[in-house]
Amino acid sequence: MEVRRILKSFLLMALCFFIFPSFTFAENNAGSVIDTFNFKAGADFRYLDYDTSDSNEEFDGPMFGVAGDFFYHGISNMDNYLMAGIELEVLGGSLDSDGQNIGGSIDGSDDFLIETRGLVGYDYFTDNSNLITPFTGIGYRYWNNDIDGSGGFKREVQYWYAPIGIKSLGSLAENWTGGITAEYDLFLGGTVKSHLSDIDSRYNDPEVDQDPFDGHGFRFSVHLTREFEERGHSLTFEPYIRYWDLDKSGTKAVTGASIDYFEPENETLSYGIRLSLSF
Repeated sequence: MEVRRILKSFLLMALCFFIFPSFTFAENNAGSVIDTFNFKAGADFRYLDYDTSDSNEEFDGPMFGVAGDFFYHGISNMDNYLMAGIELEVLGGSLDSDGQNIGGSIDGSDDFLIETRGLVGYDYFTDNSNLITPFTGIGYRYWNNDIDGSGGFKREVQYWYAPIGIKSLGSLAENWTGGITAEYDLFLGGTVKSHLSDIDSRYNDPEVDQDPFDGHGFRFSVHLTREFEERGHSLTFEPYIRYWDLDKSGTKAVTGASIDYFEPENETLSYGIRLSLSF
């Protein structure tokens, strides 16, 4: 948990630094770094680490999947643009784990993760035609965590959140552009449904609530893009890091066990690389 707190502080400092960007790209015409319509799709390779405050449960391991987005940059005047877009990612993998729960030992899990976002923002061009885009929107995250072992059961974790961030984009060299994205994620609420009947048919499947503002997240990424002028495509390389910190959820009674069930305080750290082709 201490490592995650250090990374959390790093991400917060990166976000604060990025709000006042001081890096300089080579000068270029505004139209050369942004298209009116942009569709991007590719592969996502991620390592995820989920840990509870009481350390009874930890899941970590690689996940693989696909991700795509579509953005529209509409001209609002001679200098700046309105931005709107949607993003979608789907990943799966088998995570390692050990520990205990009310049913017994846990031994890894089979997982898939779906996340989608709608974003709106405004593109500002600097004096040397670099692009700065503050943005916000709405995001939804679904994690299906199917736990193995004598205490195995399926968990369904859902988050709703509001991303608040800023992006940069500028020319680095001929046919190369690059930039940074930094984001704070305002937690709007969520649920965790635990299928405890998988352990014992006498148990119910409690669904506990995670209240608005009882958590937050951060994102930070660097993106480098190589343009292929003869084909009208581009290839983007994007290393990234993400972090979530959630407080303890509400409680629900477990029938047949005479206990109250809850999702403990937890942190999720993930980092990876995305390779995408733009059209």
